[in-house]
Amino acid sequence: MLIQFLVGGIVSVCNITIHALVMTVVVRVARASGTKKRSRPSLRLTHTRSSLIQVNRVARLLGPITAMNGSVWVVDGCHF
Repeated sequence: MLIQFLVGGIVSVCNITIHALVMTVVVRVARASGTKKRSRPSLRLTHTRSSLIQVNRVARLLGPITAMNGSVWVVDGCHF
């Protein structure tokens, strides 16, 4: 039972780390796009926010899947 809690905790930390890394990239892209002068700032804001939301959704979907698949692979390899 202790091993299951340990693996669950490690999976949670991996999931949080994946999400933090993706959000770091998202913030850098948003800052880079904000420094450029555009003729329609409201259109640029709408496009940037829509893109960032889609990236965040993909990260929230793939982060747990990747972390769980990795943990299953590790646990199956250890033959508990």
